Amino acid sequence: MARESLETCKDKLLYFSPSEKHFSYFTDSLIYICDHNPEGSMGIIVNRSTNIKSIDLFNSLKLKVGSDLTQQSLLLGGPVNPDAVFVLHGKPLKWDSTVTVTNEIG
Repeated sequence: MARESLETCKDKLLYFSPSEKHFSYFTDSLIYICDHNPEGSMGIIVNRSTNIKSIDLFNSLKLKVGSDLTQQSLLLGGPVNPDAVFVLHGKPLKWDSTVTVTNEIG
């Protein structure tokens, strides 16, 4: 596959539509594609809320953030690495572990 076609999936939203014949973990999921390259893809489901508030996550990681970020519910990201935590954020936030997706999203 040409490199140009691989890059077209990055920074895009993918909707996994329901099927009457096959139900999947991804059915009705809206997935933000963070990376897509010859080794594979990485995306985060962005339309499944949990009962966990972001303040609980940030406190457990000893991270200080603005109050505008503290009451948001965490989202269920996906089945591949369920114990991992990914934070989609824009500028000016930047942590040592930030991976740049675009100039606006890390």
